Amino acid sequence: VYQRAYADWDAAGAGAETFPTAIGLLSYSIVRGEFGDAYRMAVNALNIAEAVGNAEWIMAAEHEFGALVLYQGKIDEGLQHLERCWALYDHETHHQHMQFT
Repeated sequence: VYQRAYADWDAAGAGAETFPTAIGLLSYSIVRGEFGDAYRMAVNALNIAEAVGNAEWIMAAEHEFGALVLYQGKIDEGLQHLERCWALYDHETHHQHMQFT
């Protein structure tokens, strides 16, 4: 299922309608250790989120991007992404969509 979703996402190009698929595939690729694919999806997801200006999407993309690069041992880069995610978080606005522990 994910391989077909990846092919469909790749063929569709980076647009707002592809953001949920990009985030799902990004998470899937991280778990599978496919960091090259995950990095490409993280860049695209963040670009889409920023182009749309959706703070929740930016937080989701930054969170996944931060986790990805932390797993690769890139501590400073990971912290930059996670700090941006945290800076955008507003409990009153985002508590239903984001969970930080």
